[in-house]
Amino acid sequence: MSNATTTMSEAAIEKATLAITKLEGCENWIRWSTNIELVLDHTWEFVKGNKSSPPQEDSPKFTEWSNRNRTAHCRIWLALSDKVQDTVFCHVKSPAATLFKALKNQYEQSGASAEFYTTKTYNDAKLSDYDLVTDFLNTLMNLTHQVNKEIIDTSAHIND
Repeated sequence: MSNATTTMSEAAIEKATLAITKLEGCENWIRWSTNIELVLDHTWEFVKGNKSSPPQEDSPKFTEWSNRNRTAHCRIWLALSDKVQDTVFCHVKSPAATLFKALKNQYEQSGASAEFYTTKTYNDAKLSDYDLVTDFLNTLMNLTHQVNKEIIDTSAHIND
């Protein structure tokens, strides 16, 4: 890949990072975490891939790893609201994988709380909150997927 192509790709990724809705908390974790994975593109491997751990500091690959990890970290950091940045400020210099793990531990709901929250959100959805019926239906479909993902008992799943 040429430098011009790489630069254009990096610029597009930077634009996408700034365009996504910032993480506000548990209420938008699912959407935000999906979007940030897409935005990080090839740097996602520094969060959840085979490059999440650094090579030895004396390795010739360490400088490249450090620079690319920092890029992933900055993209994540810039996609956080001020409130969320305040809660994870101790990770401002941490590797991208550490920052993401701290965010996930704090904002991703699991178990009974996730089941409750997603079911409540589904039940509270109102057509009057949306300008278009299609937007409301898309939201219900997404919520259905989230509820079914969290509920272990398949007899309690929401069907089509």
